Amino acid sequence: MIPVHFGRKDRLLFGLYTPARGRRRQRGVLLCNPFGDESLRAHRSLRSLAELLANSGLDVFRFDYYGTGDSMGDDLDVTLSGWIEDTEMAVEELRGMASVRQTSIVGLRLGALAAAETAARRPREVDRVVLWEPVLEGTAQLAELGAPTHAAAGPIEARGFVMSPRLVEELAAARATLMFGPRCRILVAVSDRAEYSGLAELTGRKAEIAELESPRCWVEDRDYGAGAVPRAMLARIAEWLN
Repeated sequence: MIPVHFGRKDRLLFGLYTPARGRRRQRGVLLCNPFGDESLRAHRSLRSLAELLANSGLDVFRFDYYGTGDSMGDDLDVTLSGWIEDTEMAVEELRGMASVRQTSIVGLRLGALAAAETAARRPREVDRVVLWEPVLEGTAQLAELGAPTHAAAGPIEARGFVMSPRLVEELAAARATLMFGPRCRILVAVSDRAEYSGLAELTGRKAEIAELESPRCWVEDRDYGAGAVPRAMLARIAEWLN
């Protein structure tokens, strides 16, 4: 893994580049984190997915949104619109750094919303999208966090993370566009297909569904502070991207 700082001077981001091993496929894969404690729980799984993809000849890039992880900023700087801006910058960074011809994006939970929006904005650059247990409406994320679904008077705490009034307001109004380019392939990777029965209609085409019983890697596994690594699901995603 190669640490990378990228973005703008006023919005400096941190990422980890995992170069392809063996025969390079000239395809890059960008991994988009979930929000808050879900990102912490899923860290092992996303790292494992990066290794799996790199071993199959794909260049992989993971990054921290502004105000999260090792990127600049703090909790109050986190916004949904900023996430999407950061994801677009990460696509550009991966393409330039690895000189890849095609780019895929894997978005986990709320990261799937950022992935979908970025793919819709960049149809010439993104040709595959994996929506992994996606949160495609911000109100669903707010409900799971026990947060209000309207703008708060001030910052609120949600599972150890501070959310600004602007972030709450953006999430309350957020719904993924799901308007992909004509050549973009879509995989919805879920453990319960019933929860996403209407997704094909939302995408305007028949999305491929990978339904596998697997642990929810963004949920704490016992007292370890991290989620279990869903090996079968990671293998299925990697197979589809190859």
